[in-house]
Order: sequence, then structure tokens, then C-alpha cells
Amino acid sequence: LQTNLGLAPWSLGDRPAAVAVLTGVLEIDGGNQRALRARGEILAESGEPQRALLDLDRVSLLDQPFTRAVCGLAHAELGDHLAADREIEHALAEAPGNGAVLLTAARAAAFAGADTKAAELAQRALEATDPALSSQYRQMALLLGR
Repeated sequence: LQTNLGLAPWSLGDRPAAVAVLTGVLEIDGGNQRALRARGEILAESGEPQRALLDLDRVSLLDQPFTRAVCGLAHAELGDHLAADREIEHALAEAPGNGAVLLTAARAAAFAGADTKAAELAQRALEATDPALSSQYRQMALLLGR
């Protein structure tokens, strides 16, 4: 229940509140996979790649394309482009029409200095339908697409 409560502020754009709630969950149950995954995803998206990877390295990425994509983003932010490419390629193979995965791949490409690739992925994210981007993410994709 607390993990679900931590996801609510994230969906509203309040990442610090979400991290605080999820940290509370992890203080009680440090192995809670859902809370680790969610906090890691939020931290990666918030530009805290080292903290994100501490959480994401403790969860299974095999069945979660978005989690795999944000793991790739965290690696890209840290300059480990080989690891970033590996995670992003897996995520895109698993979810080629997922807007959030495509946008995260675009962000990772931008960190690698691949601006043309970032713009192409951002455009694909805008056109994605499985699922489509939220309005918050659409704004980010429009900026990256330029």
C-alpha cells in the first residue's frame, strides 16, 4: 500500500515526495522489489544516476522494459555508453512501441551526444501508442525532437 502511495506523487510530477515515501517503505522492507524498482526509476529520471543504479542493480530488469531503459539512461548519464546501449537495445526490443521507453532511449542518446538519434527516438516516442506518452512526457519529447 505504501509503495502505491509513493507512486502517486511521481505520477503528478512530485519526484521528491515520491522518493521520500519509497525510502520510508525501504527502511521497513529493504528488499521490496517494487519499491526499489520505482525509486530507482525516479532517481534515474531525476538525474541521480549513481543512486538510481544502487536500487536498479538490486532488481530484475528482464521483464520491465521501462526499468531497463532508465537503467540505460543512468549508465549514459555516468558516461558508460556501452552499458547504456546494451540496456536500451534490450528495452527497445521488448517494447518498440512504448512511448516512455522510446523517450528514455532518446534521452540516453542525447547524453551520448547522438543528437540525430535522440531526435529520431523522440519523434518515435511522440507517435507511440503502446502506450502513448503522458502529457508531461510529450513536452519533454517535443523538446528533444528539436
